[in-house]
Amino acid sequence: MARGVLAEREGFEPPMELPPCRISSAVHSTTLPPLRESEVRQGGGRHGAAYGIAGGSSQQSLPLKVHPLFVYGTLRDPDILLALLGRALNADAMLLAHAPGFVAVNYPGRVYPALVRYPGGAAEGLMLTDLTPFERDLLDAFEGNEYRRDFVAVVIGEELHEAEAYLPTAMVKPGAPTWELSRWQAEHKERTLSSERQSASDLRLKLLAIRPI
Repeated sequence: MARGVLAEREGFEPPMELPPCRISSAVHSTTLPPLRESEVRQGGGRHGAAYGIAGGSSQQSLPLKVHPLFVYGTLRDPDILLALLGRALNADAMLLAHAPGFVAVNYPGRVYPALVRYPGGAAEGLMLTDLTPFERDLLDAFEGNEYRRDFVAVVIGEELHEAEAYLPTAMVKPGAPTWELSRWQAEHKERTLSSERQSASDLRLKLLAIRPI
């Protein structure tokens, strides 16, 4: 069973609309911002403090184990994933999966999705199983403060597994339109990819400067 639930947050004010590219502005700043695409989001990642990202200079030891990550949005696109990580994941480390009881919908004011609970739903995605701790921190930085990482139940074939996934920190109203990867690829991928290749490389270098792999 999933250990995390998407909590409703009273009084939430929708964040200011960001451009389709989430990390470009972040990596050009003098100081690496706190922890997705347009602003490497503050407080969104668990291990940000280990890289001095979340504020404060105290060092924290990295976890010995990196849990599998369920991705349901733009990270399912191999070109985006390659641009961000700087390497292609092994095909046998990207497993077709779905998250029962969830659906991917449009994140309000964004071109990327949010994973929300939906009875009877089954959000399609991939299970990434060979990420390094550094790459997990890199994805935390990419996702930023619009998302939080938590556990969800994921089905691969007929087997139920536990994985982490990036859940929205904003409350998404019921009835939001379903997000489709193919539509995003047709309408937004080219512009997003061209603007993020160099930005992702800059972000990797900044993280490496703070703490090597």
